[in-house]
Amino acid sequence: MSWFIKVRDVIYGPYSIEKMIQFAAEGRVGSKTMVSDNREHGFGPANDDPELEYILQNKDTATKERRGSSSNQDSQNQRMFILYTRLSDNMSMEFGSHLRQFGEPLEPIPGVWLLRTAIPADRLRNTLSRELNANDSLMIFEINPDQAAWFNIGEVEDRQFREFLNAVTTSH
Repeated sequence: MSWFIKVRDVIYGPYSIEKMIQFAAEGRVGSKTMVSDNREHGFGPANDDPELEYILQNKDTATKERRGSSSNQDSQNQRMFILYTRLSDNMSMEFGSHLRQFGEPLEPIPGVWLLRTAIPADRLRNTLSRELNANDSLMIFEINPDQAAWFNIGEVEDRQFREFLNAVTTSH
């Protein structure tokens, strides 16, 4: 069997079971990803397909086990990200809770988030993009405290950025 994936009215595929397993492991296919075994019609959430539901459930179990066993290592491999978002009103309210699965986010400026996590940018993007609506936008930048600069963002925001950057540099 093979599947097609539909993202923002663009259809990709067909993909084999092996490719779908890979996509699930990478976070590119999730329970809400629209899939079908027919290019022309029948698209629905991946978790409505029994075979894909099984793959997704097992992928989630393995991911949770890996997170639990590597939490000490993850805390030593923290990365810093700035996420720029342009979100619909209802998604703006939910986005922070989606980010909390990776770490404690901070939104010093509307639509600009700071996040410390051990997750690489591509996995972060793949996981978060599954939760976004068709008209939402997301950009993720990994930053280095020695290479970050800003101007005239406000006193409170300036302090938040500095505390965020200093917390990482002093913990190493």
